[in-house]
Amino acid sequence: MQLKLNSKITKNCLFDSIDISSFAVPLKADQARYEQDVKKFCRQFAKKVKADDAEKDDMVTVSCQSENPKFQKESITLRLGLGLYSKELEAGIIGMKTGESRDISAGADAVTVTLLSSEREIIPPLSDELALKCADPDIKNAEDIKEFCRFKQYDDILEERFDEAYTFFSQELLSRSEFFLTEDEKTAALKTAKKSMNPDAFDKAKEEEFAGTLADSMLKAALLGQQLGSLTDDDYEEYISKICLACGCPESDAKAEEPVTEYMIFTYSDIFIEKIEKYILNRLKRECEAIF
Repeated sequence: MQLKLNSKITKNCLFDSIDISSFAVPLKADQARYEQDVKKFCRQFAKKVKADDAEKDDMVTVSCQSENPKFQKESITLRLGLGLYSKELEAGIIGMKTGESRDISAGADAVTVTLLSSEREIIPPLSDELALKCADPDIKNAEDIKEFCRFKQYDDILEERFDEAYTFFSQELLSRSEFFLTEDEKTAALKTAKKSMNPDAFDKAKEEEFAGTLADSMLKAALLGQQLGSLTDDDYEEYISKICLACGCPESDAKAEEPVTEYMIFTYSDIFIEKIEKYILNRLKRECEAIF
């Protein structure tokens, strides 16, 4: 059975009616990073195959003989192009055939290299079919992948503005909506709020005042969270089971410590926060001026 709070939203402010355009900032996208992010996204679905020769980015295993101990290796595996072993040596391996030996200069050192094996990643092209393999439910086609990769680099730039926009949006959403709050749920919300506070930071009067304000916001956020997600009896029972397992207490004690109403207020508040955060970030990204 779905869990529902008795309190109700009597007037629900529409998300789109709240203007957050003032929090948007001009964004200039780095085309090279965008292309690299697209390639990285596609690479997670790459297949690895054995190759008859060596190309840049291949994972190769080579045998090296040289008077320099650094290059005296019976078998060493390298990804060509990273330059972690030797840029000159790796550049000389490119184009070699499997089983071939070649004399290569690595700076001042002469090295005889034998290509033992080469493994190549076959990266699939960006496509709608590739998008369907992605676990993210918001990515449904190739355009969604492009958007995902384009927006990735905006996150750091938007972080500060995002926090400001989130605070403004949440306050506006709660103040423009109207709620009917039951006394029992107000009490449960206050208990939930106090659990999240550090009593040492407040004197008794300030603690009560702050907790009351926080409880009011938590309960209203929980009501909005009900509109965005759903909890069932099974969710609560599973939560209680985890507490019992972690604390080694009987079920009756766990339920007394966290009654179902307090559980709903806390969890629905989290659902609200997660949904709003995602909504705000996507809104800001779309309202920013992206220059490619």
